[in-house]
Amino acid sequence: MRKYIPVMLIWLSLNSVSFAQEQYNLPYGNFGLDYLSNEISDGQSYLEENAGVGIFFDYYAVLLSNPYGGAGQGTCYTHEMIYGANLDLGKILGWKGAQFTISGAYNAGSNLSGKIGNFFTVSESYVTGGAMFYELYLGQTLNTRFGDIEVRMGRISMADNFMDLPIYDYLCIASDGLRKRIERLRIFCRF
Repeated sequence: MRKYIPVMLIWLSLNSVSFAQEQYNLPYGNFGLDYLSNEISDGQSYLEENAGVGIFFDYYAVLLSNPYGGAGQGTCYTHEMIYGANLDLGKILGWKGAQFTISGAYNAGSNLSGKIGNFFTVSESYVTGGAMFYELYLGQTLNTRFGDIEVRMGRISMADNFMDLPIYDYLCIASDGLRKRIERLRIFCRF
């Protein structure tokens, strides 16, 4: 019986390797999420390149907990879903350099500050709950001898314009976390 143990171990190890290879070579890895994500991305790229319609969606969530200290303890979850469309009016109507943006957001969750007795909002994602209209504006890029100038008219987010100035790229290089926050705020300005 003991002389068969090495043979059985070799057989098991060879079968487990082949099983592992079959498991990771499936055409739809990660339970099909990778395939679905690639198909959605390809569809968005096709729509944007051929029809001039860029659709965006982003989801951001925060789970916070205060297990010790403060006026009380608690755990809260908040999330933001941001959605909208950027329309290239050059491709749609032949209006060179014009873009139209419309966007909204849906927010839900609770504020941990109320549970722990903090005056300031603890979560950066806690805002007014429910669906809200965010931006609706027309943008026009003008070619001048000094360079391109972009003019926007409509309901525009302050964060998009303020943090989009080139000078802030130099001021925010030191803090990677702040830089990522700025990139997240720029989601509505993808042209």
